[in-house]
Amino acid sequence: MKRCPFCGSTHVRVQIDNSYFIWCAHCGAKGPASGTPELAIKRWDTRIEDTIAQYIVKWSNERIISHEAYDMTREFLNGEMHNSILYDVLVKEFGE
Repeated sequence: MKRCPFCGSTHVRVQIDNSYFIWCAHCGAKGPASGTPELAIKRWDTRIEDTIAQYIVKWSNERIISHEAYDMTREFLNGEMHNSILYDVLVKEFGE
């Protein structure tokens, strides 16, 4: 299981309360309710950053976005850039 996306703790575990979900014992964050422990873990481990990265690589390969937007998105995903700067670059690429 991945670390908590909010505090980075490894103290995360499956909990049951009418459904299964992942709970962080450090900060109290909870993952989405799921029907099985396996699905709860899968949903906890699916992060928006992973999805964004897949699309950015695809768009770059298809030349839908510029190299500048690609590079800045990678910096954002690596924690090297604030999201408002990335937002400005993507608005420049795609419009509002």
